[in-house]
Amino acid sequence: MDFKEKYGPWAFIAGASFGLGAALAENAAERGLNVVTLARNAALLEENAEQLRERYGAKVRVLPGDLTSTEIVQTIADATEDIEVGLFVYNATVASRGRFLDVAIEDTLKSVTINCVVLPMLAKIFATKMAARGRGGIGIVTSLSATAGSVYYAAYNAGKAFQWIFGETLWSELGEAGIDVNTLFAGAMPSPGYTRHIERLDPAYGVGSDSADLLERARANMFHPTPPDVAAKALYDQLSHGPVCFSFPGDEYVGVGALALPRAEAISLWRQVQETPLRTK
Repeated sequence: MDFKEKYGPWAFIAGASFGLGAALAENAAERGLNVVTLARNAALLEENAEQLRERYGAKVRVLPGDLTSTEIVQTIADATEDIEVGLFVYNATVASRGRFLDVAIEDTLKSVTINCVVLPMLAKIFATKMAARGRGGIGIVTSLSATAGSVYYAAYNAGKAFQWIFGETLWSELGEAGIDVNTLFAGAMPSPGYTRHIERLDPAYGVGSDSADLLERARANMFHPTPPDVAAKALYDQLSHGPVCFSFPGDEYVGVGALALPRAEAISLWRQVQETPLRTK
């Protein structure tokens, strides 16, 4: 079966207003699927939806909502009850930066909810129907940060690790029901906020793209974020070849290398990445 036949007629994309989420929605529409998009920014969702309708002739449903509350799950179930969702993609997250003791517990729990609670609730809904049909696909966007603890992102790193292992378990269990599952280890992604962050770093640490040293390579990757359309295509092209995939070889080099390190060394690696020196002038 081709992509549309295997994963159509509808895709549900969680976290689809901009960046990778918007690219995942567009790439699904380009492959012939109709799309339901969900995020908090209703205006941006509507703008993107109109573009997808005009470019690809896709049917698009916009569903504004906040995935940091479990109340959204029933809303999603009701909004998709009358359509056949053959592709479920979870790209949503919350990443509050700061040391654990300095981050408000409310923000920490929002991160836990969006990463570790709402995802399995939605997966249960969509996968149950996919299994009954005998086909479907689930894509989960995790992060290279899932490979180790570090500093500043305790709940985010832990939540992304949950998504990774949860995705691998679904891959192991659901394959026999005809459902493909793959978890994308995403590296740096461009956004206005991320661009401002990179502009503050010392550019001397961004030149090791071909280095065999994991730290040099990881730091260099920060300065060269993966275009969202490239990452979206990578996930969909590899959807049937789980359990995990990467956006591009540089991310895979760092991710696989970090996992091979003793734990203390892996934590040290990512801490040094987070503490990459700033510009001096």
